[in-house]
Amino acid sequence: MSEGKLFIDGQKSGLSRRGLLKAVAGSSPLATFFGGTLPSSASTEPAYAQTTENMTGLDAREAVTHIRKGDFTSEAYVSALLQHHEAHKDLNAFISINPERVKRDAKLVDVARARGEKLGPLAGLPVVFKDQIEVAGYQTTVGSKVMQGYVARKNAMVAETLLSAGAVAMGKTNMADLLTGSGLGRHFPMPRNPYDLSRMTGGSSAGNGAAIAARIAPAGIGEDTGGSVRWPAANCGICGFRPSTYAFENYFNGTHRKRYSGEGLVMPPTWVETMGPMARTVADIAFLDEVITGDKVQSVSLPGVRIGIPRDDYWQRPHDPLVRKAIDNVIAALRDAHVQMVEVDLNSLISLSEHDRLGPMVAQGAGSMSRWLAKHHPAITIKDIEAEKAKSQFNEVPNNYP
Repeated sequence: MSEGKLFIDGQKSGLSRRGLLKAVAGSSPLATFFGGTLPSSASTEPAYAQTTENMTGLDAREAVTHIRKGDFTSEAYVSALLQHHEAHKDLNAFISINPERVKRDAKLVDVARARGEKLGPLAGLPVVFKDQIEVAGYQTTVGSKVMQGYVARKNAMVAETLLSAGAVAMGKTNMADLLTGSGLGRHFPMPRNPYDLSRMTGGSSAGNGAAIAARIAPAGIGEDTGGSVRWPAANCGICGFRPSTYAFENYFNGTHRKRYSGEGLVMPPTWVETMGPMARTVADIAFLDEVITGDKVQSVSLPGVRIGIPRDDYWQRPHDPLVRKAIDNVIAALRDAHVQMVEVDLNSLISLSEHDRLGPMVAQGAGSMSRWLAKHHPAITIKDIEAEKAKSQFNEVPNNYP
């Protein structure tokens, strides 16, 4: 396979994913892991240089700071990102995107600023949403053409919170087909990894991983059941966060608490499913989380913090030595900071059968989906989904890929 280059600043950069791993392995692990030193948004220059290259490289907090200061308009910012998307449509990051709507919504932020109105904390920030999350006026396919034509009438609660804070819905991103379980690339073109077009993004929040890594969008909201935010984040070199679903607390107290509301998540969420933010830095993840929850992210004193790490036998599985070296460097730096490392037997978890891991969730989800279809999309029944599933073969990487 060819060693592709990452799409940054409107063109292919000289940095490949392997080059990035080499940089991580040979540099300060903590600085690299947590995003490195970010350029100050309070520039000493008299004006921000409004170029596509500069704008696409901005992280979420930086972009909002510049928009609020008036260094550039939200409309100019989203126009630069949309232009970047057009240049890299072969990444197949989106299922639905409406450029005119995106620019119109961004312009509303600019009008509010010109009038001197109070701007929200996410003023003018473009956010992409996995196509399992309802955004009013956009279709929600759940990655399947079976669901094409279903248009959300209102925003999911998490989406509404972000948009009310000034964010702009940039579009609905590509994902695995969750209705039939046929994986990525069956109903919609396979999302491609910006570091190497011959490689996959991981899923199921695949389009988010591609769009954010390629600098088409600074942030997004995915959905995570067993890694659907974290896997594409890892594959694409960005950050993903799975908020707690408070499993033990809910089990013992008979509650259904989640850090993020599941309202507006299609299919209806089970106890383990949750929306989760994705961005290019941990700081941006915290930025989004604070807006979604209303809770200030607390600083943590590293000494005494417990972090789970895989036992040595885990590394007997096939792996890239550069990945191992980068992780070992991060672990060493955390140990130097007096973090307590707790070895976890990941092999025993991986060896569990799919039924043991997913059986109860699948049974609950089928009943929830049947009720949801009857209420919101009666033209489709579980029998239709089962018929489509019978024609499918789970094929995460199709034979004709790329």
